[in-house]
Amino acid sequence: MRKVIYVLVGLVLLGCGNDDDPTPAVVFDPENPNLYINDWIIDRMDFWYFWKNDIPADPDETLNPDDFFSSILSSQDRFSWIQDDYLELLNSLQGVSTDTGHEIRYLNDTENPGNVIGQILYVKPGSPSEFAGMQRGDLITHVNGTLMTDGNYRDLNGQMNSAHDIEFIRYSFETDEFTNLGPVTINPVEFSENPNFLDTIYNYEGAKIGYYVYNRFSSGSTSADQSYVNEMDDIFSNFRTQRIDHLIVDLRYNPGGAITVATNLGSLIGSGVTSQDVFSQRQYNDDLQELILNDASLGNNFLENKFEFKTGNVGGLINKVYILTGYRTASASELLINGLRPFMQVYMIGDTTVGKNQASISLFEEDDPNNNWGMQPIVATIGNALGESDYADGLVPDLADNDLSRKLYPLGDVRENLLSLAIENITGVFPARIKRFDDGTSAVGQPYDPRLDLPIQLDDLPMSSLNR
Repeated sequence: MRKVIYVLVGLVLLGCGNDDDPTPAVVFDPENPNLYINDWIIDRMDFWYFWKNDIPADPDETLNPDDFFSSILSSQDRFSWIQDDYLELLNSLQGVSTDTGHEIRYLNDTENPGNVIGQILYVKPGSPSEFAGMQRGDLITHVNGTLMTDGNYRDLNGQMNSAHDIEFIRYSFETDEFTNLGPVTINPVEFSENPNFLDTIYNYEGAKIGYYVYNRFSSGSTSADQSYVNEMDDIFSNFRTQRIDHLIVDLRYNPGGAITVATNLGSLIGSGVTSQDVFSQRQYNDDLQELILNDASLGNNFLENKFEFKTGNVGGLINKVYILTGYRTASASELLINGLRPFMQVYMIGDTTVGKNQASISLFEEDDPNNNWGMQPIVATIGNALGESDYADGLVPDLADNDLSRKLYPLGDVRENLLSLAIENITGVFPARIKRFDDGTSAVGQPYDPRLDLPIQLDDLPMSSLNR
């Protein structure tokens, strides 16, 4: 059975083709498997790819599949990719990966020019990094005994994909000093990150403020698992029961995920929204768009994702939503911001987002022993109820702050940089802090992170006449 998974800048759609799909035109030859795989690639891309008209007329199908896939992509395409193991691709979409369990950003070491430090942004619960005692704000200086510099930190970052030793320093706000720690050994393991990282309610200066840190639009550890979404619903039901009058959603480390989960979160936040209101809408290539519109089981309704009725909706309790953003905020995170804007005021605080206004699908062959490849081509653009999708250069915050400092408060601490800015905007009172840490810290180029290539993911497409 042929499998298709739709993903739009952080959004995943799952669909099944029929068992009687046409036999590939090229017969598998174990002496030359590239022709077989590449024929499958070009066949699927010619049907689904958003820029199908840009595919070369006579591509070289003798290339290895990685190079062949790259050779047929449009110059406008920033996000399509292919993997030689579709199961790894599917796991990555659900947030399941072999991981150390910490999010890291690389900074210039202002006190030691030429050196680089890896700053821990947050530690995932239940991960090897948590068991090793790592905390937000820790600064990694050495990997496997080697000092990180601007010439080797990318290679050392790659060494952290397997068992490794790190040395790090930790800042204390009480003593205003850094302490050397480590070395510690960390063994990456495969685990699923629960994206519901933190939720709390602050009673601050007479304001009841709900705060929600959400790090990935994932339904659960598998596409059929809804445990993370159910937990999200429970969090907002509590916000509604406690009758918050302000809401802060922290998406600064959220690279995207499934459109259905983004729709769920939007339905919990949107002010005055109903199940008849459009949250997002898609535009495919001209041929595919025509097929969809002419298909009686699909039509224009298929191109739209509408809000859902949610008993935990807090839209009637708040007059705007504050969203904290960063350089990693992408895909379904941007979809959420853009999808809410026609219905309420969205006030962004932080850094400009990545700019993923496009959609992709996961294509793979589940029952073909000769083809384990999976690809994630862009298949659509995505806009809000007003058709607005012009954020390819990222969404610009209302209050800009690049959130760079060597000294980080824990997430949820009202003195933490972006949270304190949101609280000040809400209450007019700036939470007490030792100082605003403008210490000249600057980021260096971040090593490649495949999670930032995740487009929005779609769900359960009725294939009908679109069988492929």
